[in-house]
Amino acid sequence: MIEVISGKNLADFLQERLFGPLEMKDTGYNLSDSQKPRMAQLHAYDKEGELIKTENQTPTSGNTVFGGTHGLFSTAQDYSLFARMLLNGGEWNGKRFISSKTLELMTLPHEDGLFGDPGKGFGYGFAVVDDLAATNALGSEGTFYWSGAYSTYFFIDPKENTVAIFMTQLTPFSGFYENKFKQMVYQAIE
Repeated sequence: MIEVISGKNLADFLQERLFGPLEMKDTGYNLSDSQKPRMAQLHAYDKEGELIKTENQTPTSGNTVFGGTHGLFSTAQDYSLFARMLLNGGEWNGKRFISSKTLELMTLPHEDGLFGDPGKGFGYGFAVVDDLAATNALGSEGTFYWSGAYSTYFFIDPKENTVAIFMTQLTPFSGFYENKFKQMVYQAIE
């Protein structure tokens, strides 16, 4: 839809409207030659439980399918800029990226209990904690978050004014590290 309305491919649209203005210098669907050596390699555990580099690594260039839900390369620094903009109600450094009302709508549960994770719902783009007691975990109602395919994770807790980002390259996906990370962050809050 973005490509049809804007007349640009998604990669160019995001670069122009989001990544460039937010100064996300290391985010995109393809890596430059100078970025490639900094790419974290994809890992897995073998049958003995040893961490190994997987044979199949994510292609870092030549990507021409620009998914709205996947395929971006980024850094914790760049992702923190994006997350802090969301925490700040859709604005960063005096520039509005998304209206506060649109962000509010995105972070409300809309699926009427179909998410399948107690105390959590799904908004437009994020999972949302809507009943903290039912989660049986530390946190705040209104926290929104998401995980990536290779066990990346971020959450934004507006009540605690907190952004937390956990970057890995581990397959298959597991919520184990995400849950430990979230627990440690909340235990550190006074």
